[in-house]
This record gives sequence, C-alpha cells and structure tokens, in this order.
Amino acid sequence: MLKRFLFLILVFASLNLPSLAGEDKFPTAKPANVERRHEELKHYTLQAGTVFLATNQTPLSTKYNQVGDAVEVRLMKDVWIDNQLVLTTQTKFFGSVAALEQPLHGRDGIISLKFHEAELPNGERMPILAKLVTPNKKGTLGGEVTEPTQYKLVRYEVWGLGMYNRAWKTGELAMGKNTEAKAGEIFRVALETPLELVLPIDEEATAPQYTIQECNPKHP
Repeated sequence: MLKRFLFLILVFASLNLPSLAGEDKFPTAKPANVERRHEELKHYTLQAGTVFLATNQTPLSTKYNQVGDAVEVRLMKDVWIDNQLVLTTQTKFFGSVAALEQPLHGRDGIISLKFHEAELPNGERMPILAKLVTPNKKGTLGGEVTEPTQYKLVRYEVWGLGMYNRAWKTGELAMGKNTEAKAGEIFRVALETPLELVLPIDEEATAPQYTIQECNPKHP
C-alpha cells in the first residue's frame, strides 16, 4: 500500500513540475543587456590672438550708449581644428561697452568694447577675454579726425605759367560726428587669453568650412 502511495506522488510531481531538461516555465528575471556608448573627449586650445569674424547683435552709438551697456556678437562661420568642429555659428560672445568718448571739435566719437563670456550652442557658458580688431590698431570704433572748417588762399608763382591762387584748409577743426555700429555689422574679435574647450570627438565630421588657420594666419 505504501509503495502504491509513493508511486502516485511521483506521477503527480512529474506532471506538474517543469522538466529539468526542458524550458523553465518561470525564468528568473535578468538585467537587460544595455550597450553604453563611450564618447571620447578631446581638449582643444584656441590661442591668444585668434581672430573670429562675428556679426554685431546690439546697435551701438555714442549718442545714447553708456559705459557698461551689454553687447552681443555671434560667430559668422564654423571653426574647425584638425577636422573637428569646435565652435559653430550659434556661438555667442557677450561683453560690454568698456569706454566711450563723445565727439569733439576735431574728432569723432569713440566706442571701445570688451568681451568676457562665450555661450556654446548647448547653453554652456565659459569666461573669455576678447577685444575688437580695428583698422586704427587701437581696438576702438570711431575717433576719426575731422577737417578744418575754413579755407585760406595762398598765392603761388610757377615759372613759365605765372601766378595762381590755391586754397588751403585752415582754422578750427569741424565738430566730430557720433560713432555708430548697426546690428548686423561685421566685427573682427580677437582673444586676449587662450580659450580651452573639451569636446567629444565627432567621427562623422565633414570637410572643414573655416579652419583655425583662417581665423589666425599666424597660428602654426
């Protein structure tokens, strides 16, 4: 009787328990096999003296601006180093009016700008130190000398031709004009200190549009 009872128990167990050789009906939960992409980072340095072409976003004038007023410019072209895109046209430089002189008799008004912060397309901000590059080599806008307001006739004698009068400008210099810079005007902005960037390497980068050599021809 006991043997028959044990036999029935074994039969019942074989019908209800999963086979050891078969598939587990209640598999243990396993963590998903998530592949994580490792982005390699690289350091880039834009040396002091590097010059960027940028468009002015803030109308300026010696007529209404004051020292400390905010100024914004945006890069005109993407900047590449070693076939890697480091700065795009969405990059912004923020600064302020550093000095301002009203027009005088003999000289137009003067505006001086300083840039102290850069904003990358991802919203990251970093400190910079940059200034304008201008034809007068002073980094200022305006300051042109005005012309005299009067004329003086000077009598000359040329051998074989006789006498003639020539007008020379003389007297007090004219009143200078207000210096202005409209929104959209092109500025050349130069770094005064190196700018350090840490960016992921882009393996799918295309051919450079604007290289660091074009920004700064003296860059090795």
